[in-house]
Amino acid sequence: MQHVLRPAIIAALLFLSLSTIENVFAVDNDRSGSSPLQHRIPYRSKRSPGNSAIVTVAAPAVNQHVGTSFLVPVAVTDTTGEGIISWQFDLLFNPAIITPQAVPVSTLGTLGSGLVVTYNSPSPGLLKVVLFGTIPISGSGTLFNFQFTAVGAAGETSPLTWQNFMFNEGLPGSVATDGSVTLVSPTAAGVSVEGRITDPSGRPVRNAVVVLSGDSEFQITALTNAFGYFNFFDVPTGATYLISAETKNLQVRPFVLSVNDSVTGIELVAEPTTF
Repeated sequence: MQHVLRPAIIAALLFLSLSTIENVFAVDNDRSGSSPLQHRIPYRSKRSPGNSAIVTVAAPAVNQHVGTSFLVPVAVTDTTGEGIISWQFDLLFNPAIITPQAVPVSTLGTLGSGLVVTYNSPSPGLLKVVLFGTIPISGSGTLFNFQFTAVGAAGETSPLTWQNFMFNEGLPGSVATDGSVTLVSPTAAGVSVEGRITDPSGRPVRNAVVVLSGDSEFQITALTNAFGYFNFFDVPTGATYLISAETKNLQVRPFVLSVNDSVTGIELVAEPTTF
């Protein structure tokens, strides 16, 4: 018996063949020698555009001392199950007030730990960044940290303005909330606040981002060292502060502290993050 292919079947087979060829060329093109900032990570989300979640990324509004180098932690809402293996963005800032350090983005102790980071600053006040990896990130907390140096005068504020933020190839959807950095003068009455973070078994937690925040948008950050210790300097006295900390898969419950003199011996335990 002779089989006759109907026109509709022939059209379907032709479409599938062309789609396969197109995918092969897409992979070949993606492997070509493009620059890191032009490289787009091929990824197909398991979600369809109609039911994709929206993940929020937020830069904080913080105060930092004139002439210091500091971290700016970037927070993210829950990323579990979203298949996020890359993200890219532009950041606008005032270069007369803050300037990026030699390595302007750090992923130590964050959800982005282990990802490859590429960046450049094609013009003053513009930072272009791409982060990518192969294993999807999971959880909420600090996505990564900016690293800046304060070069302006006390009372000046630099915006931190996101442009073109995108996860993967657009899924999941994202909302990027702008932040700012306001420079303040070190106070003569400033004191130090020192402590240590360990995990439930007593082992030191290194590279945790510790945040000391108070009233009037006062906020400073520090990283724990290899032994889990952290230090804050020039902390104004006569105020109550909140200490919080996060690292990958661990978090510290907020700790309220009244500061009237230098404080030492704070012991914090980082518990596994629950979702």
